[in-house]
Amino acid sequence: MITHNKAISLSPIGFVRCAARTPADVPPEGLPASLWVNSLLAPAVGGLEVGMHIYVIGWFDQADPATLLGSPGTTQERGVFSIRSSSRPNQLGLTLTQIERIDGSVIDVQWLDYADGTPILDIKRYNARWECIFSTPRDNRTHFERLIDRRSLETVLARPARNFHGEACPWVDRVGEIGATLVQEHGVFLGDSRLSAQIVGNGHLIDAWQGMTGASFGNGRLTVDFQPYRQDGEIEARLDSARWRIEVTQEWFVIEREE
Repeated sequence: MITHNKAISLSPIGFVRCAARTPADVPPEGLPASLWVNSLLAPAVGGLEVGMHIYVIGWFDQADPATLLGSPGTTQERGVFSIRSSSRPNQLGLTLTQIERIDGSVIDVQWLDYADGTPILDIKRYNARWECIFSTPRDNRTHFERLIDRRSLETVLARPARNFHGEACPWVDRVGEIGATLVQEHGVFLGDSRLSAQIVGNGHLIDAWQGMTGASFGNGRLTVDFQPYRQDGEIEARLDSARWRIEVTQEWFVIEREE
């Protein structure tokens, strides 16, 4: 057994302010929040800019450190080190988000999966050169994704599409909606290594699909006919013997399944 007798003392650098009063009120995709940093630490905020991505390290003060399993007693039971549960041995939270606004020592961020009043222990800038791992295996959470509200799932799936594409745009939103439809109505795991696609369309559509599914030229899951000025697009998605033909524009999409 590993033991360590050295005491660790940490003091919050600030607190979270958001609309979620308890952890149960936090939606799966998180929600907009503000980081109220202690004004005495204002110099440490210097250098942060709107648009930057930052890690927010928090203290889950309302969590149960004795909980070591998520979904206990079900087929989805997993250790908390393999999921993003707020209940974990040391009650530490780590979330990557993007800065929307900075006003003195108050930092507004796009999303955070912390409840109002959560103590903030540290803030650290994300470094794309060292930390971007696009090829990492996608976690299969379709059992959960099939149950949550459709609008929430669309937001969850659109986020990696937006992160990869680098901007919010209607194409990213439509791809999020397409993904939610494939998950909830067709039972597709979007990160499945067998799921491939052939896309005819512009760079917005191609980027969004790559970000959402992890498909790339290198892993053989993506082929494209790049037409940069095209205002509509076509996706043919394939998984084993199943095939889906998808027509999409900035305003709508249609999915047809073919066997």
